[in-house]
Amino acid sequence: MNRYYTQRRHKYTLDFGSQAEKWWQSEAPFDLQPSALLQDSLSLYAQRCWQQYRHDSTLFHALNEHVTACFGCQRHCYFDLELHQHYPDLPLIKFWLASASCCCREYPVNQGDLWLQHLRLTQAMSLAMEQRSYDPERLVGYGEQWVMIMDVET
Repeated sequence: MNRYYTQRRHKYTLDFGSQAEKWWQSEAPFDLQPSALLQDSLSLYAQRCWQQYRHDSTLFHALNEHVTACFGCQRHCYFDLELHQHYPDLPLIKFWLASASCCCREYPVNQGDLWLQHLRLTQAMSLAMEQRSYDPERLVGYGEQWVMIMDVET
């Protein structure tokens, strides 16, 4: 059975075709303006993590894919939960690299929008990891506003 989670104003629903039930609801909206001290602390920590892992080719490709997806015009589905289990700091490293690459873009990038995208992806990734823990045999992917669970035929 395939399940598909989608977000609508911080509410996630589980869709089985025409039937839907509330599966999760956020308590409060995300803060678009983290303090300068928090931003600096997170940035320094992420930079140290990146220095530690930057020679890992598997991680490098996943990070490159993430930065490309952040600035692309198409929705992206991530299937990197195993990497997140191996590298718990990966969400922060992803955000830091995307943020650092803003200066290389031909068009201006709103850091607040990038932060919100990061928070949504991290939230969806956490939900996806939880779902994967229930049934490791299923393929679980996620995007900025959804989690997808698929049966894998063997």
